[in-house]
Amino acid sequence: MIELAFLAILFVVALALGNRILPWFGNQFECFMEEQLIAIGLGFGALIIGVYILGWMHILSKTAIIWLLFLSLLVGRTPLIKAISSSRARFKEDALKFGMWQKAFIILLVVIGLFNLIGALAPTTDTDGLAYHLAVPKYYLQQGGFEYNPIMVFNWPSSIEMIYTIAIAISDDSLAKLIHLMFGLLSAIAVYILAKEWFGKQAGIMATILFYAIPLVGLESGIAYVDLATTFYVTVGTNLFMKWYLKDEGTMLLSSVFIGIGASTKWNGPITILILALFCCPKIFFSKKRDETGWLARKPKKENGLVGKRLIVVLMFLLIASSFSFMWYAKNYALTGNPVAPFLGDKITTRDWGPENTIAYKSSVASLYLSPIHFFLIPWALTMHGAPFGELTYLGPWFLMLIPLALLIRKWPKAAIFIIISSLIYYIAWFATSQQSRLLLPSLAILCAMCGWIVTHERFAHLKRILYGALLLSVLLAIPFTALYNGKGAKVTLGLETREEYLERLLPDAATLHWANKNLPEGSKILLVRENNAYLLDHKYLWGDAAMQGIIDYKSLGPGSLYEELKRNGITHIIVNRAIKCSDPKDESTHCPDVKELLETPITKSRLLQLYVQNEVFVYQVI
Repeated sequence: MIELAFLAILFVVALALGNRILPWFGNQFECFMEEQLIAIGLGFGALIIGVYILGWMHILSKTAIIWLLFLSLLVGRTPLIKAISSSRARFKEDALKFGMWQKAFIILLVVIGLFNLIGALAPTTDTDGLAYHLAVPKYYLQQGGFEYNPIMVFNWPSSIEMIYTIAIAISDDSLAKLIHLMFGLLSAIAVYILAKEWFGKQAGIMATILFYAIPLVGLESGIAYVDLATTFYVTVGTNLFMKWYLKDEGTMLLSSVFIGIGASTKWNGPITILILALFCCPKIFFSKKRDETGWLARKPKKENGLVGKRLIVVLMFLLIASSFSFMWYAKNYALTGNPVAPFLGDKITTRDWGPENTIAYKSSVASLYLSPIHFFLIPWALTMHGAPFGELTYLGPWFLMLIPLALLIRKWPKAAIFIIISSLIYYIAWFATSQQSRLLLPSLAILCAMCGWIVTHERFAHLKRILYGALLLSVLLAIPFTALYNGKGAKVTLGLETREEYLERLLPDAATLHWANKNLPEGSKILLVRENNAYLLDHKYLWGDAAMQGIIDYKSLGPGSLYEELKRNGITHIIVNRAIKCSDPKDESTHCPDVKELLETPITKSRLLQLYVQNEVFVYQVI
């Protein structure tokens, strides 16, 4: 439970730092909750940049991170104290009133939140968290900064991983999971702020309830992914953008920062930047308004040349929003020669990466349903079952229940039109590039604001009991998904089993990885074949999949030359997870090395010594 104390410290540090930074933008916010929400986002953004700088300076360590946190708190202590002293009076202005139905929803959300907390406190067992969201920060801490690694996941945008680096340095992976849980809660508050701003307090309350009840949000709250952090930054940034776009408030600069940080958390993040840039076109060329703000909280001095001024505003938005992603592209270019590695690896010369690796990488990504009929059917599939889209849960029925009802409302506010159009563009981009349900979360958060507007609209006042009853039932039915996924961590959270016992109960490969940590000599380097839970491994390692590294080319190496290649790269041991099967190991584009060719030929058999096996996960020594 000490991780909760560490989380509180991180929260206070980010809040203090954010309150120091926020006045630089010159914006004033009537809503104290919104002001502090923006401050906490800016604070974590500053910490991301701080860890990034430590990484390039090659002084990334627990000591350096503690100094970073201490200095951040020192810098922000005065504005934080000022904010706290004014909080009581300003919170009264934001007081909420809950009706009977909303109180019932909140009770269910508390239950969901408790299961989410149980899941977050347990050790990490999720695939992507163990493979790279936590493994990448652990590697950087071991190396003392940014160093080249041939595994391609080290080249993806890693802004939230910088915060996870802090977590691992001062605690462990449970703190990283708690940070992701925190971003889920902050996202819920951001949804409330957005919906309240455009549709009223009651719509804000319902929007928050519907967002946090999404089963996928519950699943994400108990794992060390980054999607909830992306959702937080994109939701806050979109609201700030809408204020500039629809109300001519001077929030464009703040919007560009939040959208930029959100975009730098995932490879597909720049999609949000492009969507909002598209909205700027009508405003640039067709708006007849003369008295409008720029991107700061002030009016232009001259009224002539507004098109040129607007172009400058939009270009500055693109430049600042993109800069957070460009810092990762710069890192990739410096270490691999390709700013967007592993993408375009067949077009741009990339260190230890060739066209055959690009083919293998593309084949490792789930095939997309790109037919026109699927474009219209996927929302139904996402609602009813999420497994084909990368998650073992679903999105909840309220989007399909409520969004069609909007067609019965005659007059839509501009905010609703903005949300629908931006969500449709986001869906088209998602449909064409990924089709993983969790990548829809930023768009779903914004759609929840519209759902809150619909369910509280006077047009459906006579259907209030039916609508609220159906939604309450759907939220109630969503609880088992969260309980089943996050509840499995109850024993270890309550101290009824050890960390090792928990991991070995849930992960077939954990026992073998624990054995390797305890028994293999210091300085060992392990080739991981069909085994990606690298965070649990304390030794140096290299992924064996051709989709993720280009050092070992299985197609061009025979058994004898493969052995020499292993020795040349310092591989002393191999861990093979034979429980994971390739769909077709003879396929030219396969990303799984053929275990039979790799390990079971007469030549390789004579040069490999089996040391350990558990649950079909083998450890071999290269001799």
